Amino acid sequence: MKGLLKIALGITLLMQLPLFAQIDQHSKTKIPTMSASKYTHNWEKADSLNKAGLPGQALEVVNEIAKNTLAEDNMPLYLKAVLYQVMLKSQFESDYLIHFITETEESLSSRQEPAKQIMHSILAGLYWKYYEENQHLIYDRTRLPEGSEDNMRLWDASTFIRTIVAHYTASLANSNLLRHTDLKNYDVILETGENSKQFRPTLYDFLANRAIEFYNSQQATVTIPIKPFQLNTPEYFGDAQTFVNLKLNSNDTLSFIYEGTRIYQQLLAWRLSRPDTLAFIDADLHRLNFVKQHSPLPGSDSLYLHALIRLEKAYSTHPATADIMFAIASAYAGNLAVGTYPVLLDDKTQNGIRNLVKAHAWCEKAINSFPQSLGAQNCQILKQQIEATSIDFQLPEAALPDKAFPLFLEFKNTDTIWIKILKADPDEPVSTPAGLNSPENLATLNLLKPLIKWSVDLPKMIDFESHSVDLIMPELERGFYTLIIADNEQFNTSGNNLAITFTI
Repeated sequence: MKGLLKIALGITLLMQLPLFAQIDQHSKTKIPTMSASKYTHNWEKADSLNKAGLPGQALEVVNEIAKNTLAEDNMPLYLKAVLYQVMLKSQFESDYLIHFITETEESLSSRQEPAKQIMHSILAGLYWKYYEENQHLIYDRTRLPEGSEDNMRLWDASTFIRTIVAHYTASLANSNLLRHTDLKNYDVILETGENSKQFRPTLYDFLANRAIEFYNSQQATVTIPIKPFQLNTPEYFGDAQTFVNLKLNSNDTLSFIYEGTRIYQQLLAWRLSRPDTLAFIDADLHRLNFVKQHSPLPGSDSLYLHALIRLEKAYSTHPATADIMFAIASAYAGNLAVGTYPVLLDDKTQNGIRNLVKAHAWCEKAINSFPQSLGAQNCQILKQQIEATSIDFQLPEAALPDKAFPLFLEFKNTDTIWIKILKADPDEPVSTPAGLNSPENLATLNLLKPLIKWSVDLPKMIDFESHSVDLIMPELERGFYTLIIADNEQFNTSGNNLAITFTI
């Protein structure tokens, strides 16, 4: 996984918006900042007071930092102080969001760029947080009461959404400045994870993706127009240049999909003009996933897959292509964790299918071609999931003494299973408190001498999918038994082992 980059200092409490970014080596603009070490003692004091359960006293210290850094025009440290103020106020002020939003709105006009754009982005997130916390009240409002434009306690859903969209739009104003602003100057308000500085180089990339992540993950309940904006033509899955050139026409002024698409067009137009292939591929991969997620077209999964393959061919020699290969493998595999399938249309049957063989092959291609890349690391994880063995079985509800009985077996990625049956005492439980199939209990059962033990050769399958067979169990006399099935002869608990007790 790529490392995360987000606004720090408790802002997770306010907006769950993780992002990626990197420092652009070609950025021209440098924003003068005072050394953060000047306020080290103040921050340590504020942290100590907050940890001691004294957020009010901590706030007094942070207020002083905010006052001084604003006077010094040290916007990064000022923003850090502002975010800390919100976090502290949230602990003891019931209306802290309204107060902070009101104060920030009033001061926006006096803020210099690009700090102003960052504040617009933060405000958008805070408005949404207030909306989410009070949506049970907001949903009952059908229209904004006349004269209440300045009282957000009375706003309806449409007013909130328009305000949020307006702030995210304002956060990208003067894009030329943002595109040439070194994000490194704002490290004091960002949490950066490993590899996070390789994909979204400028402040523009950061703020654009912050807005996109919101539009992609949120959906407010508002009136749906007769003709909502939809990604309903295959051209949205076209190459980046084709996508950028599309004309977006919509009367759906509250559409998050429209806003996200519009920003993706601007972002990719910028990325196409730059030599940073890694950042471009990252942006285009996320664009294609956005379109797939929101497209109503039949066969959108297939359109997405074909777009990925086209992108991979265009950049086949670049290490970032491993990220594309991982996306292709994932498209073929579907969601293995929950067992969902992509609707990839087979040319012959036109049925929804998945192809784990192709997914596995793409993983190996990425691993072999770019072994040190992040995409190869992700492919290694997916490959292990595809290759994982599994077994499951069911016994009939009743079996007769001295009669063979069936066992229904499901298996994946194993050619042989080992079975053993142990005689059990109904008066002595074979299960520990941890459960019958716990490693502890299985290890104990493995020490007992089995009544019978044998192996079964299964049909050899090379598609990495689950398959099933009916097996015949031997005749047993009346009594209590424990049945154990494993994918290894030693019945090691590190492998797949399943046990069940049953009665004849």
